[in-house]
Order: sequence, then C-alpha cells, then structure tokens
Amino acid sequence: MPSGDTPSVLDRAAPSHVVAGRSGVGLTSPVPWRARVPAGDGLHRLPLEHPLVGQVVTAGAELAWAVLPQGLPDGVADAAELPHLEDLWAGTAVAVDLVLADGTRLSELGAVDQYGAGLTPDAQAAARRTWVDQWNLRRVGLDAAVGRTITAVELVVRANPRRELVIHLDSVDLRPVTPLPDDALERVRTTRGSQSTSAFSRGNTAPLVGVPHGCLYAVPMTDAGSRRWIYSWHDGRPGDPRPTLQAVATSHLASPWIGDRGVFQVMPTTGSSNERAERSLAFDHATETDRPHVWAAGLEGGIGIEVTAGPSVMAVRSTFPAGSDAAIVLDHLGTMRDVTITTEQEAVVVTGLLVDDADQMRAGAPPHHVHVRVPAASGHDLSVTDGHLRGRIAVSPSTPVTVLVALSTVDDGTAAAHVARVGSFDGLADEAAAAWRALLGTVEIDGATDDQQIALASGLYRLGLYPTRQDEPTGDGATTWRSVYGSRMTPSVRAPELGERPETGSGWYSATNGFWDTYRTAWPLLGLLTPTTAGLAAQGFVAHHLDSGWMPRWSAPSPADCMTGTTSDTVLADLIGYGVPGIDVRQAYASALTNASVAPSDARVGRKGLHPGLFRSFVSTAVEEGMSWTLDAALNDWSAARIGRTLAAGLPQGGERTQVEAECEWLERRSLLYREVFDPDRGFFVGRDDDGGWRVPASGFDPDQWGHDYTETNAWGTAVTVPHDGAGLAALHGGEAGLGAVLDAILARPETGSPRNAGTYGDVIHEMTEARDCRMGMLALSNQPAHHIPFMYMHAGRHDDAHAVIADALDRLFVGSDLGQGYPGDEDNGEMSAWWILTTIGLYPLVPASGTWVLTPPRVARTVLRPAGGATVEIVVTNPGEGGRFIRSVTIDGEPWHQISVPHSVLARGARIEVELAEEPCGWAAGSRPVSASAVHGFTEPLRDVTAGAHSTHPGLVDDLAAGPVHLDAGTAVEIELAEPAEFGDLMTVTLAGTGDLGWTLSALGPDGWRDVDVRAEEPFTRTAQTRVFRTAGAAGTVTRLRFVPDRTTSLLQLEVFAR
Repeated sequence: MPSGDTPSVLDRAAPSHVVAGRSGVGLTSPVPWRARVPAGDGLHRLPLEHPLVGQVVTAGAELAWAVLPQGLPDGVADAAELPHLEDLWAGTAVAVDLVLADGTRLSELGAVDQYGAGLTPDAQAAARRTWVDQWNLRRVGLDAAVGRTITAVELVVRANPRRELVIHLDSVDLRPVTPLPDDALERVRTTRGSQSTSAFSRGNTAPLVGVPHGCLYAVPMTDAGSRRWIYSWHDGRPGDPRPTLQAVATSHLASPWIGDRGVFQVMPTTGSSNERAERSLAFDHATETDRPHVWAAGLEGGIGIEVTAGPSVMAVRSTFPAGSDAAIVLDHLGTMRDVTITTEQEAVVVTGLLVDDADQMRAGAPPHHVHVRVPAASGHDLSVTDGHLRGRIAVSPSTPVTVLVALSTVDDGTAAAHVARVGSFDGLADEAAAAWRALLGTVEIDGATDDQQIALASGLYRLGLYPTRQDEPTGDGATTWRSVYGSRMTPSVRAPELGERPETGSGWYSATNGFWDTYRTAWPLLGLLTPTTAGLAAQGFVAHHLDSGWMPRWSAPSPADCMTGTTSDTVLADLIGYGVPGIDVRQAYASALTNASVAPSDARVGRKGLHPGLFRSFVSTAVEEGMSWTLDAALNDWSAARIGRTLAAGLPQGGERTQVEAECEWLERRSLLYREVFDPDRGFFVGRDDDGGWRVPASGFDPDQWGHDYTETNAWGTAVTVPHDGAGLAALHGGEAGLGAVLDAILARPETGSPRNAGTYGDVIHEMTEARDCRMGMLALSNQPAHHIPFMYMHAGRHDDAHAVIADALDRLFVGSDLGQGYPGDEDNGEMSAWWILTTIGLYPLVPASGTWVLTPPRVARTVLRPAGGATVEIVVTNPGEGGRFIRSVTIDGEPWHQISVPHSVLARGARIEVELAEEPCGWAAGSRPVSASAVHGFTEPLRDVTAGAHSTHPGLVDDLAAGPVHLDAGTAVEIELAEPAEFGDLMTVTLAGTGDLGWTLSALGPDGWRDVDVRAEEPFTRTAQTRVFRTAGAAGTVTRLRFVPDRTTSLLQLEVFAR
C-alpha cells in the first residue's frame, strides 16, 4: 500500500488546461475520469467501473486508453518554481492495467504499448513518451491474454513525494487491432500534426488534399472563419468532444503562422442556417478518412462528404438522407467581386474574383478567379452583399452531388477550363492517388514498426506538398502563370531598374515555401528522392528573381517579411552540388549574388542590415535579431560561393571567369564572418551594437533568455549555428574538446520554458514550452534551429554521442501519429518530416552546399531508395536483431568505409550501404570529420578592409556606413590616407548608389611610389545600391595611401580595399 493517510480520489472532471487541444471536455467523452493522487510514494491502483469487466479477451484485440497528466501543480504558474524540474512530468508514471480471472495482471505478461514500453507506471515514465497537459493515446496488443476473463480495470499511478498528481483518463476501450495497410497510400495520415494550437504545436498541420506540388489544395475546416488554425483535431462545440466541420475549402495553407489565401468554401447541409457555427456538423475521427488524395467523413444528420483535388480544382461529393432538404452552402474568406450566377442544364454556375483581405495576409497574393459548378440544382438564394457571396443552392437528395470549384490567378477562362477538364470525382481522385503513389514509392523500409511505416508515408506526403506551383495547367501539357509582382500587386517588391516585366508567362513558377525552415532537410531530401522535380521547383523560385529581381525568403506566394537569412542561396547550392537537373546555374548564381551584394529597399526581400553590415562585417543590434542575420549571412555566402565555383568551372579562361572567381573568394572570406559575433570570454554568439561593443556585458548576459539576438531560440540554441564550418567553430572554442564541451552543456542545461526567460518576446512563446517538453536540456529539437545540433558532435570526433542523441529523439519525440500528433513542434513545409525520414534511414545533410551526407545508425532493418529517374540506393543493417544504436562498421558496395561522410555522387550512381550496429559506443570513424568550409576554400580569416579608420577627402566613402550617396565629378580624386601601413591584397569593392556603367583608376602609394593597381572602364552596375568586387593587380610591400579616380560623374556609397 502507498504510504500516507490521504487516499487517492477518482472522480469525473474535464481538464481545465489542455495546451494542444480543447479544455472542458474529454478526448472522446464529455466528462473523463480524473484521478488525484496525494504526495507520497508507492503505487496507487484505482479501479474503474467499466463495461470491460467480465469480457473475455479475444484474438486480435488491443486495449486502448488516453491519459492527460497535469503538468504544473495547482497554484504554480512557472516550472522554474519547482524544486525539481522533473516533477513537472511526475504524472507520466501512469498506466492502465487489466486484472485477469487467474489473478495475473496484463502488465505481468510482457505486454507493451505501440512504442514498445511496458505497462507499469515506472516503465511508462522511463520511456518519456507521455506529454503533460496533452492527451496521450496508448494501445496494447492483448495476444498474451487471449481467452482470459477481465475481472478489473485499474488506473495505476506512481505517487510523487513532493506533489499531488492530477491525471485525466478517457477512451478506455477494447477493440480490434487495425492491420497496417499494404498500400503505402493508405498508411498516410494527413491529420498527423493537427492536434495543435497556437500555444503548443504537435505539427500545426491541416489535412490538405490534392496532388504533389499542386496549385491549390482542398481542406476540411473546423473553423471556417480562420485563415490560420483552419482544422484542429479537437475543435468542436462546448460540452461535445467531437470535432465539427464548418466547410471544405480551397487552400494554399503553408503554415498557420503565415495564413491561408484563396479560400472558397463549400458545405453540404439539411439545416436552415448558413452561418458557420450554426451549419457545423459533428463527425468522428474513427470514421474519418484522411488520405492525400481524399478526405471523407460521415457527418451528423446522415450527410456524407468526400473531397478531392487536382492541380487547380477541388471536387466535393456529398450524399444526403432521402427526402431531406438538401442544399449546398457557398461561402468564402475575403471579398468577392464581379460575381455572376447563372443556370446551365440544371447546374448553378458561379463565377467571380476572390480578393484576399490585405490586413489579414502576411504576404500579397493575386486575386483568384473562381469558377463553381453545382449540379442537380433546383433553385438558389445566392446574393452578394458588401462583397460577400451568401446563400445556398437546393439540390436533389436522391443522388450524390459533386461540386467543382476551380481557382485561377490568370483569368476567368482558365478557371472555367480547370472545371471543364474534370471527368468525374473518382477520376480526379484516382489521378491524385497515382501521383502520390509515385512519390511514396521512392522510399521503402523493411523491419519497421507500424508506427514507423505510418510516419514514413505521412512524412513523404508532407514533403510532397511543398513548394506549390503558381503556374496552372492549360490542358495541353503546358502551364501558364500570372506574376505575383505585377500590376495586381500593390505594393510590389519588383526592383524598378528591371523595367517592365510580363504580367503572365509559362513554365514552372514556384510558391508557398519558407527557406529558413526548409533548407535544412526538406530540399535535400527532395533532391535525393525526386531530383528532376526538385530542380524544376528550385528553378521555379529563380523565376521570382527573373520576375522581380529578388528571391523571396518566404513565398506566400509573393514575399513575406518573415525569418532571417536568404537561405534560398543554400537551397540552390545544395541542389546544384547534388547535380540535379533543371537549374540554370548562371541565373541561380545571379540570385544569390544579389542577396549578398544588393541592399534591399523593402523588408520583404534580401538581407536586413546589409548596409552597413556588409562593411562592418556584422549586422548590429539596430536590426532586430541582427546577430542571427550575421550567422545566416555567413552560411549563405558560403553557399553562394559554391554556386559561383560551379559556374566558374564551366567558363573558359578569361574575363568572366576571373570576375566570378574574385566574387567567390570574396564570398568565401565572408563565410567566416560568424567569427565577428563570437565572444570568446563567454563562449557564445552575441549581438554587437553599432559601435562594435557587445549588446550586453558579460556580467549581465543570461544565455537562457530567448529573443534579443536569437531567432526563435536563445544563446544555447544558437551556440553552434555554423553548420557549414564546424572546424572553424571548434577553433573558436579552443579546439574539438571545447566544442564537445559546449554540446555537453547544451544537453545538461535544463530548459524551463519560464516566463522570466521570455526575453524580448515578452511572453512565453510556444517554442519555449515545446523545447522544455522535449526534455533534452537546451536542445530544442522541436524547432528547426536545433536540427543540426546533435550532429555537430561529429566535428569533435564524437560520432557515437551524436548517434545517441539522435536515437533518443527518434525514440520519444515523434509519437502520437494515431491521435493527430506525431511531431514535437511545427512541421514546416515538410522539414520536420524530412528530419525524421533522414535520421531514420541513416543519412543527414549536415554541411549545407557541400554535396555530402553524414551517416547515422539506421533505425530500420532495410531501406531502399528509388529516386525518380535515378539509381537505387539500398541501406541494410546486417544485424538488425541486436537493436544497436551505434555504428560498428560500414561497407559501401562491399568495400570498407571509414568516413563519417558520404559524397552525394556515391548515392547518385547507386549504392549498397551495409551497416553493422553495436549496442555500445565503439568509436567507428572517430578519426574522420564532416566537411568544413574553411578546409575547402582554405581561408581561416575574414577579409580586412585597409580603409578602416582612414582619413579621406570623402570620408563618407570609407566610414563603413554607406549612409548616403557621395557625389563625385569625373576625374575627382578620392584620397585615402590609411590609419596604418597595410599589406595590400588584390580584392576591392565599389558600391554605387544608383545604376549605370563606371570606370576608374585605383592607385596605391607603396615603398616604390605611386602605382596604378586597378584600371577599369564600363563596369556595369545593374542594381541600385549594388556592391561589386574586383580583382586588382595588388601591390608589393606596404601601402600608406590610396587614390580612387572615377572616369565619369557618379555617386558612390562606399569603397573597400582589402588587406592581403
């Protein structure tokens, strides 16, 4: 018996705090059980009054239950106030057990849950897969108890000596085991990740339906008034745990944080109200179909609904009870203009222009031409009031009614053609199914659990959703698009110097992607599995640069001012390094060089703080998250240089190649500028003020604080954000041992998610709580900034430690796919899914733009990669029965492999990788290291501008501010007296205020007098505020003075001449 005199209490009460679901109801019951276990020790067994008592266990049955442990004790608002942070999860020591007629318990028969954990409270707590303040589903196969009679059902809890435990229990049931479908398409759960809120993300996804990389998707909406959390697993009416459907709609949803666009809604009804909440109908997840090509549900009142989609059209098929007042309600978000309503052969046809509300959008989108066809109509009351189309269309209840909705940003005729090409609902669904099966067939795994198979299929689905396409099919194999920077977009970010651009065009034009999120894993995996599609999609973003002069950082579909860094540079470099077809290297390089050298006039594009950061060598705290912009710029400059080196390698010797090679050296040296924001005294990256000083003195620095210099994290989460140059990072920490010590500290330092650490965010953001609940110290694998961190151990030669951390994450963080969960944080555009897939099969793209992958222990016995149009790669564990978590040996095509990295070229030609695993660390490949940028380009120090601190006749050109144009007449000499003699190198930059051609003479005063070191004419500056780099002749010995003389009247912003 437990110690203490206070008994446990089991009653009925709904939870009042559910971070990723709905408070006030149970998971499936209006009022679930609640157990209150007083502080103490020992096990508390609480018998449940349940109809399972007296039942005989039959073959093929499983026991299921859902449990929600309360996190913080009553009266405590901050986890940092707990004497022991682990007490936050004390309520996870809980299980449901069956007492059998022979006196044994299910927990004594070796039964385990769907993840392999035992059924005792201690085993459940030790597994650390139960999340507080959320529902957790457990399923247990009952083969060990077949034929036995259940005499009692118990909730079993391990008491905690320091606090009372409050645990809610629901959905206790005995049911048949659902077999894993043979068809990978049927394994996909599009609702995976949808049990989320703005306060806590288990994916923050919605069950989008369509084709891979479509122009639009269809989606069920539990909140038809929202552009953000449009479908929530647990969203419904007060007191009713069932979700309710308010509409199905066209969608372009990338993330609830970005919001949706082009939302036109359809809702079947037999009721009298068209209002969203009043027309809503409840449904049950048990009978919901959530597949990539179709979503379906049986709605209350006997209505059935199915939805599918093609590239640019949604089809909604509804069935109604016989004799009912069947109708289709039409609705939308935004404003409808130029609406026409006609009747054609018993079908109501509605057309119009759907304009999204600008004040609700993170980014602009061209208006959508809408074409709706509702057959079997007997009348309607549709009308337009104040830009809102309202009303319903009466339809026959005797046959299924299929409504078609097409969108086009091009014109009415294109939207009508999208509808006209649809033969039938089933035909459209079959086309979508075939497209998804092709993608799902690129990866096959054996020796995997059912949960792993579902996670793989569902992850590939998420990967294939993004990016979408802005170009629409025309029916003849071609496509057409309307510019997202054209006349319908106000204000446009198009660079004025580009002049007129066409409003429409043809070919792949990509959209709906956030590169800061996706560069890490999603694009590399697309490049590995679908290289041709990846190349077309990437070139589809280069189309933005050709159209506007800029690549978006976040496309929705025009640029959104969201996240740091121009990591499209890294995406392009990765794919070009993999050799994917379809990318114009010259155009890709131009887009990356623009990001690196042209100061944007609009915050939605380019690099914030480029001026003056380009000349100071860091972006200051005057720019929000300036330090993060500095780190991202270093990575992206490395990537731009890799593209440039590829371009240069294909050019003949001569002027253009020389120019590109000079630019590449400049970019490579800039890839080391992460050093400028590293403070060796505190061992962290820290922001610098305009005067060069640190944002905060070491005495006042708290690395636990979120925000300030750090994007969606704190100093711990940014401590090793140099994935391109691990060797250089290790050097900053005094060597590999120092780097390893930093990583150890990240894992050891607890994240509390405390409001006192909210920093510049002001309040606790969801990423903080998710990071805490990963229970991995400061390693917040719930969010993208941390996804490379475990692998950085490899740069310290500690591969086994990297592998151990990855194994722990895969064991615990991706649970709940059967309950609308499945992720530890936001699943952004396929990135979180790709992280899971790659670490599960044993490959990871740690070093961007290097053309390499690092090896990790595969978590399945066998993986077969069948890249579309490429050679097969097989990854085989030779001893899967041993359950090893570390690598003992590797062979590739029968030859021993002793390197942690594998070149992509090895995979591209086809390979068989055999991995022998070990249960204990064994130091495999410990002498090898991943690629580092500094080892590739050979530079260990950034460029140093010799004009720093110089006296000049035109001080505004050497002040590192570029604050305004400095007018120069033709032949005017800019005299520069250096602060101290300098060894003159052979690179210089000129930054023009405007555009045009310019020539000049640069002279240097050395030991032998004045010497012309760079004489040029007609150098083109095609972009406003563009910095161009040039190779000079250099000068022997030290230089004390410089003279710059333009050959024509001009206005400059800055001059730089670099030391040797």
